[in-house]
Amino acid sequence: MNRRPFRAASARCLAGALALAAAGCRVVGPEYERPAVAAPAAFPGARATGEPVSRWWTSFGDPELDALVNVAVERNLDLRAAAERIRVARIAVRQAGISMEPRLDGSGSFTRSRTEEMDAGGGPFGPSKVGGDPDDRTSLTAGASWELDLWGRVRRLTEAAEADVAALEDDRLAVQVMLVADLVEAWLDASEAEAEAAVQRETVDLLAKTLSLVRSRVDAGLASEIDLRRTEGDIATAEARIPAAARRRAAAEHRIALLLGEAPGRKVAPRAPSAFREPSDVPTGLPAALLDRRPDLRAAERRIAASSARIGVAVADFYPRVTLLGSAGWASNTPATFGEWSSRVWSIGPAVSLPLLDGGRREYEVLRREAERDAAAAEWLSAFHRALAEVADGISSLDTTRAERAALRRAVDASRRSVELADVRYREGLTGYLEVLDAQRALAQSKLGVLAADRAVLSSVVRLCRALGGGWEPAAARTSVAPAPVALPPVALPAPASK
Repeated sequence: MNRRPFRAASARCLAGALALAAAGCRVVGPEYERPAVAAPAAFPGARATGEPVSRWWTSFGDPELDALVNVAVERNLDLRAAAERIRVARIAVRQAGISMEPRLDGSGSFTRSRTEEMDAGGGPFGPSKVGGDPDDRTSLTAGASWELDLWGRVRRLTEAAEADVAALEDDRLAVQVMLVADLVEAWLDASEAEAEAAVQRETVDLLAKTLSLVRSRVDAGLASEIDLRRTEGDIATAEARIPAAARRRAAAEHRIALLLGEAPGRKVAPRAPSAFREPSDVPTGLPAALLDRRPDLRAAERRIAASSARIGVAVADFYPRVTLLGSAGWASNTPATFGEWSSRVWSIGPAVSLPLLDGGRREYEVLRREAERDAAAAEWLSAFHRALAEVADGISSLDTTRAERAALRRAVDASRRSVELADVRYREGLTGYLEVLDAQRALAQSKLGVLAADRAVLSSVVRLCRALGGGWEPAAARTSVAPAPVALPPVALPAPASK
């Protein structure tokens, strides 16, 4: 038996495959480059332009809050769901890459058939059918196929899938930024509610002392009963506000439990807002640095890159697809000869496919992918402008709330002095009880105002740090997903661009 024809054909096919594979270094479509964007030189009103702090909540000096943030980042269910979406996307990357690998399939069959023949002699009614001998067919073959990625279609698919993974990774980091900020805000809600309840209890104690004085003066005939009833009414009003504050604290505790990935039931004991260690300045960095620091902006940019890669996939459809095909095995009509050299079967060679007429579907697909890229770029730019506005709002809010708090603190000092003077004048009979009551009400409102201002200052810090992208580690993320800038050539059809 002569095996030289088989060997010669195999050599020719192998040489052709190597030649095609050598030509597979071309990748059509545009290479991604970050769109140009104009950024201001500095944030308006910013005083500290150093690098923003990632773990900004630690500047409050609350160990219990620090521990809760660590638990939330580890157990929050939204973060867990985001991580699972990343896992799904990573599998998609592997699936896209598998398209470049050869594929091997096996098949086997056994069939028995019989062909009915006509009897030429026939009978009184003409020719008749007679059954022939059954035919058996046994085959066992293995087939291989390998699509050569000559124009980078599969590589562009993989590139798009990798960009999708990077976007989802930054989406998870953006969820983490929001999670930390929401947890700190809930902690401040519980803190403010507890402090408000303490102010109301102080008011009740102050009014209770005044009530004793009023009752003694009423008994002595020096004051009317109406003063007594007014004091009792103010005490009841202050007491009613204590359960309301407790209700707000319970709601804050329920939010904290939700953010920690737990069922409601956790109890917290936060300090008063005035007891937090407030940072004197919040470093803001440069506005252009937000593009790398904020994970939501990084995710938006990665989606531009994914859209750009899909343009290359659409452009690659204009060019031929070449697939190397090969099969080998045995096939025989008789079981006795199956597996012998004479029953071998094989085939090898390339297959080429090229759509000729499609009514412009490929052209429109390229245009659609380009429009998607431009839309993603516009969304990214809009998100950047929104981020700049959020930082500017945070800086302005921090300045104004601090000024408001300073004025309210002066109002508390004045109200305290007013209560002392009104009490002395009432004891000496120089004024009526209404003046004392008004002074005490003003003091209570001033204390609540300072409490709200303390909380507003801390909330401004939270909003500013969140706007700056604090709550994750930018350095680690930047090394893992940041793209390398490359040139952006125009999409040219039909000539491929060399990578």
